[in-house]
Amino acid sequence: MREGIIDQLPRALAKDQVIAVFGPSDDHGLNEVKGLIDRLNRPDEWIKGTFRDRVSEDKVSQKAAIVLTMKGLNHGVLTTIRSAAELAGVYCPNQALTPGEVKEILRLLADVRGKGVSILTGSHNGNGNHPAPGKSEAQRLDDLTKSAKQTGEAFTSVLQNLPEMPTPSEPAPPAVPVAEVPSEVQSAIAAIEKLQAATEETHLALLVIGDGLKAGSAERIEFEKRLAERDEAVVAKEAEITDLRNQLATVTEEKESFRKKNDGLTFEINRLRNTLDQFENMIKGVRQK
Repeated sequence: MREGIIDQLPRALAKDQVIAVFGPSDDHGLNEVKGLIDRLNRPDEWIKGTFRDRVSEDKVSQKAAIVLTMKGLNHGVLTTIRSAAELAGVYCPNQALTPGEVKEILRLLADVRGKGVSILTGSHNGNGNHPAPGKSEAQRLDDLTKSAKQTGEAFTSVLQNLPEMPTPSEPAPPAVPVAEVPSEVQSAIAAIEKLQAATEETHLALLVIGDGLKAGSAERIEFEKRLAERDEAVVAKEAEITDLRNQLATVTEEKESFRKKNDGLTFEINRLRNTLDQFENMIKGVRQK
């Protein structure tokens, strides 16, 4: 987490306020951010994630307590979101955040909501804005150390000036020794913490796999749709070919009929020619006599 980002967050987070996260439509690590948002929004939805390359001003809700912008958004979109957040009086860090920084901030806010704490971790100047300009982290820590030292000295002075208390007539009961936590219990607690961390990572991995399965299912549906369209085109072509074959069969039958008629006409012509030759021979015989 880069220095100064946590310091820009507000001190209080009401239950009816939401966290708005704006990111690009596609980027490395975006699925992990979406999976974490889905997990943290159970049972009540208090994180609004918008992952688009173009975002209008009305997407910044008036109920938003914090607006987080991610890297990958173009400069125009970042300017639009931050201007809308400023007009709505919503806190918006100046930095474009990485997926890892967004996840760390969301986990921090979820921890604050889960414990019922209304103050976020980090140094503030009392109204949730940036810390005093010009002070580095080391200077702020030094100021906190001096303040704690002064408070301790004042408390010690008060204790030294207290009046002496009378000695009680009865002896004080012996102090009950505090039982030490066995090493086996400490090991079990450490193992449970590791198991919890591994479970969270496994859950996020399952969410990522689920997103992949959804994408694969969408691709499969699209492929089946294209396959059905191709089958319909094949059926239409087969119907067209069948119609052409029927037309060819009809033309063939007509051709055969014309051929038979032509043969009949040829036979009739030959018969008439023979008859004509016979008449010519008869005429010649009569003339010779």
